[in-house]
Amino acid sequence: MKWQSGEKIMQSKLGLREEIVKKRESMSKTLKEKNDEKIHDRLFQDKDFENSKEIFIYLSYKSEINTYKIIKKSFMLNKKIAIPKTIFRERAMDFIHLKDYDDIDKIPVNKMGIREPLKGEVLIPTYNTIIIVPGLAFTLKGERLGYGGGFYDIYLSKHKVKNKIALCYEFQMLKTIPIDKNDEFVSKIITEERTIEVN
Repeated sequence: MKWQSGEKIMQSKLGLREEIVKKRESMSKTLKEKNDEKIHDRLFQDKDFENSKEIFIYLSYKSEINTYKIIKKSFMLNKKIAIPKTIFRERAMDFIHLKDYDDIDKIPVNKMGIREPLKGEVLIPTYNTIIIVPGLAFTLKGERLGYGGGFYDIYLSKHKVKNKIALCYEFQMLKTIPIDKNDEFVSKIITEERTIEVN
């Protein structure tokens, strides 16, 4: 694969991020809720989800697919839940054990407006762990356009997790996206229309 220059990739990614966010935010509330429910149903029926013991998952923000319902369902199924905590100075990230669904309301909001734990038990992913990976665009190859922080790329390069699942709307599936050698791919993508197993 021929990699683009770093500056060219950054410019391409920035423009694409803005385009996808704008499109995602333009969805009506009714359509978003309908599509979220379809995505939830596909995930809940997925064999990897059913067989998992742990779910590492982000707390959805603004126009992202609702992950709170996934967390609630996972607790009902007696799965262990962990949510991300970023360490900006080190460009690192940990996943903190969330012991009860009602504890979410006690989690402080960071400067980006996202709920993020300040402390707690750090969980390390195992073979039975699923990581729900956020992103703005994906391809059939599992390529991912993130938000630009690089936290998930660094984390996934450090922890070799088998089940890396992305949730996105069908319009976020693209033929190609700008990537570089540090970008980590996902193993499965679930949209409102299909489940894509990445070879």
